[in-house]
Amino acid sequence: MRILHAIFSFHVGGAETMLVDILNHQVEKHEVALVVVNNLYSNCLLSKIDCRVKVFLVGRPAASKNMWYFFKLNKYALWFQPQILHCHDANICKYILPINTMKKVYTVHGPNLPLSGIECYDSVVAISDGVKLDVLDRTAIVSEKLYNGIDVRKISPRESPFASNGSFRIIQIGRLLDEIKGQSLVIRALSLLKQKDLGVEVSIDFIGAGSSESALKEMVAQLGLLDHVRFLGLKDREYIYSHLKEYDLLVQPSLFEGFGLTVVEAMVAGLPVLVSDVEGPMEIIKKGKYGFYFESNNVDDLVRKLVSLIKSPEKRLWMAGLGQQYAMDNFDIAVTVKNYENLYKGLLG
Repeated sequence: MRILHAIFSFHVGGAETMLVDILNHQVEKHEVALVVVNNLYSNCLLSKIDCRVKVFLVGRPAASKNMWYFFKLNKYALWFQPQILHCHDANICKYILPINTMKKVYTVHGPNLPLSGIECYDSVVAISDGVKLDVLDRTAIVSEKLYNGIDVRKISPRESPFASNGSFRIIQIGRLLDEIKGQSLVIRALSLLKQKDLGVEVSIDFIGAGSSESALKEMVAQLGLLDHVRFLGLKDREYIYSHLKEYDLLVQPSLFEGFGLTVVEAMVAGLPVLVSDVEGPMEIIKKGKYGFYFESNNVDDLVRKLVSLIKSPEKRLWMAGLGQQYAMDNFDIAVTVKNYENLYKGLLG
């Protein structure tokens, strides 16, 4: 099978890093290529792709209407002759001319994404029930739900019940976009925790970068939390996968989240997770069966849940064990790849 994946940009993000895993698994059995339309990509991320995957960089400046890039995109597609065109942005298919019996698949990687051109596809995939409902509400198209996955073998599991004595270390991973990811809520909660006698030093590390970074750092300084909060910047998956085990809890305070691969990664590492009660993360933890949750954008509820977890190590460890096994059984990238392969075969007949 010849499979061409297409995406506008290829920076470090949940969808892009998962796509690397899909490419590297698919190329074991199929001819696989990736085309990146815009000149926005991470060379570091591209370097993680198996050398057997053909990578085409169109180099289009974002939003350019220069027809040269349209011809260049189609030149690559015609040369590769894909049987499956798998797009990761909705309107890419409008720019690629039909090729023989090529079937077109689009994966919707989150809620509220632009869906212009979605009617062009033979199959639409949603990464969660919440995303599936969002697509249905906005387009009347019934999509197929296929969960994202990760390479669970690459994550170092936590071996000891506590990351370190006398401290309680929280990790939060994601783009620093406070209006979507809600990082300021965790900072405010930490400030309130300082006023309580918990018997441990609570700290948080943020991994990621984004437009809210300066404002979040200013908030940390104003609240006197400089000794308790670190901004570690962008880190590759190798770093994250080897360091998750050093923490006591992952907190994901998102206000909007289609899925939440970082929640799955923490669960596989053996960390308990505390997420906001928005659709994607709640679907991962099965509404509290495999993780803890708090009311979205409610700092008081977040503080209550944090205090309870800090004081109840047995409860954390019990939930971490349940979550770890569930995540490993249900979110392995091998399962995701197999599900897509079955979808492709069904389309090709």
